[in-house]
Amino acid sequence: MRFLFLHAHPDDETLVSGSLILALRRLGQECLVLTATRGEQGGPNPPADPQALASRRLAERAQALAELGAVDAGFLGCSPNREPGRSGRRYGDSGMAWVTATVAGPSRHAPTNALSRAPLPEVATDVAQAIQHWRPDLLVSYDRHGGYCHPDHIRCHHAMVAAARLTGLPWAQIVHSPDHLGRGVPDPQAATQATWFEAGVDHDRLLAAHSCYASQFKLTERGVLHVGGQIDPLQTRLGLWPYPPDWPAEPAQAA
Repeated sequence: MRFLFLHAHPDDETLVSGSLILALRRLGQECLVLTATRGEQGGPNPPADPQALASRRLAERAQALAELGAVDAGFLGCSPNREPGRSGRRYGDSGMAWVTATVAGPSRHAPTNALSRAPLPEVATDVAQAIQHWRPDLLVSYDRHGGYCHPDHIRCHHAMVAAARLTGLPWAQIVHSPDHLGRGVPDPQAATQATWFEAGVDHDRLLAAHSCYASQFKLTERGVLHVGGQIDPLQTRLGLWPYPPDWPAEPAQAA
């Protein structure tokens, strides 16, 4: 079975869904990662101009995908993830601003090509084209809050739902365990109805994937320390909702 993960930036496949990808791979499933932007607005360590940062994050992404055992499905807006007949589009990282200590909002400095500013029908059509090319059995992305309300995460969620409607493909949102939420907006319904997966015996591979992103964060005893100073728990248990009951799951971890 083939799962297509739609993520906004390099490192989201690891931070947001790393343990899920590892668990599915352990079950013999194929996981593909489609990334929307190059993460040009990420606060780098050490500082770098946007293009240099994008190049570094692409290299980090390639290393992390190898650690996770995921297939690189490329970038949204670029062939084969672009509507035929249209020139390629490079969706830019929208950036974000903190509204509270744990919830983000739009940045006033989002570039003109920002993913969050792109027309949703265009973004959804590109996702639908990726679906047509890669032929997944399930499309996976963020929950309706985008985790912690990052505008690019929310745009990916809306594009997932719209593209699934265009193609008839089932979709599922990633759910964080309430006791390991860190930054984010809880969704009680999803938390109680999700099917759960754990990194388990692949914990060391999860750590190795995180270690690929030295420009963005580092692992500490307290969790994932981001370059902006935020600390999130390491996500070792993740859920999918809705999730077809007859699909691959780890029975001991199913909700």
